[in-house]
Amino acid sequence: MAYDAFVARFAERYKKWVAHKILYLLMVIRCLFLYRLPKAKVIFDEQSDEDFYYTINVGIARYSGGGMQLVPHADPTDGLLALMLARRLTKLGVLLNTYRFYNGTLHRHPKIDIFQTKHIKVTSDEFIGLEADGEWLGTTPVKFSVLPQALKILIP
Repeated sequence: MAYDAFVARFAERYKKWVAHKILYLLMVIRCLFLYRLPKAKVIFDEQSDEDFYYTINVGIARYSGGGMQLVPHADPTDGLLALMLARRLTKLGVLLNTYRFYNGTLHRHPKIDIFQTKHIKVTSDEFIGLEADGEWLGTTPVKFSVLPQALKILIP
């Protein structure tokens, strides 16, 4: 949610760019300077966290589009959702920490928290987009929960 969805929505308007990796990277950087952090409320495990978020990621598997590890603590066999909350990061901070999206060390950044939970609810008075693997899905409010044994996953 948040920045990731902003990029996905922006990319819909420039589909020709998305096909070229260098142009896509330039588009992502352009989006970084257009994006404004929204304030959201995230409720999980009877906790409530309200802040301005750069990105909010929920998943059941460690890897996502292009080999990124936005929820590196995810375990598809534990029946839990992995939640990653990235709070107020500067644009320079985002650029300097991009490598963390790929090497699984996001949680080592002081403004990034990770959790595991069964249910998540995200609300906001602002527009916060939602995407899955680059596909625009809509906006908040949104709820996530695990449907036990709904997917069969083969793990080598």
